[in-house]
Amino acid sequence: MPTSGRGPPASRPEPCFRDRFTGRPHPPGTRTRRDFAWLAAADELDPARVGPAFRERWGADLPALFTRPGPLLSPAALRECRAVPGNPGAAGGDRSGN
Repeated sequence: MPTSGRGPPASRPEPCFRDRFTGRPHPPGTRTRRDFAWLAAADELDPARVGPAFRERWGADLPALFTRPGPLLSPAALRECRAVPGNPGAAGGDRSGN
């Protein structure tokens, strides 16, 4: 389920993760934030690509979810996010970046 609007965006300067087992806060480094942003985008891309019901329910939230991490996602990852059917700005699924 997309989590746009919940919690801090991955690109904020001082994010903090909370250990789900101990409850202790953990400020992640840039690499961890990039990995998390990539994983979150990839986790939503699969159902968004193949599930019309998923896009109908969550489609309005997907652009914010995919673009909020900004520089944490690679150019290739951003192209994939923009190519999701139903995503405003999707160029008919064109993943070439042109």
